[in-house]
Amino acid sequence: MITSFPLSLNWDNFCGRSGIVAGDEMEDEAREVYETVARIGRPKAVYRVFDAAADDTGAIIGGRRFESRVLGRNLCGATRVLAFICTCGTEVDAADLVRGDSLREWWLDVLKTQLLMNARDGLLRETEHALDGESFAVMSPGSGDRDVWPIEQQRPLFDLFDGEERDIGVTLLPTCLMTPNKTVSGIRYSSTHGFRTCQVCHRENCPNRYAPFDAAIYEKLHG
Repeated sequence: MITSFPLSLNWDNFCGRSGIVAGDEMEDEAREVYETVARIGRPKAVYRVFDAAADDTGAIIGGRRFESRVLGRNLCGATRVLAFICTCGTEVDAADLVRGDSLREWWLDVLKTQLLMNARDGLLRETEHALDGESFAVMSPGSGDRDVWPIEQQRPLFDLFDGEERDIGVTLLPTCLMTPNKTVSGIRYSSTHGFRTCQVCHRENCPNRYAPFDAAIYEKLHG
């Protein structure tokens, strides 16, 4: 299913993340960029629900095999998962707002991140009742240590959508990165204990860390 979400940008959040302060000589230009993105931005997502079966080395989702010990152990007992791709959309890049200016490029990066968060949060709300259970967790290929769920597993994940990702403007590159650059993919599944990839990631200085490394969880899932 393809879905789009209401745009919800926050000027104060944007200023805090981009270093704009009231009275700054760049404030007017920054506000122009902000208001343009607020007018044209279209965060969106595609998702599908699949049957799943896990073992100690991975899982079969929608008839496709995924290799990851952590994935297999996290999905133990799960019979259905929701696969998704969320994106900031192509509209901002297509508007050519950078104009060769590295500062504007930084502003747009901050704003596209906000658009991606709109898509992610909207997807979680929309699919709240798509799976059985009361609590859920998310895993994404390439997130965390390499052996958690290798980024190459993007290929079978994208295969699940039969090209439908192109309808929201997303392309999987040969490197297994995605365009637009503010795009995330993964699965959502029922979980009684919760899980964040950050808990089994050793990258101490990651700017996107949401949870501290947990040695006990790492040992449980890798041991």
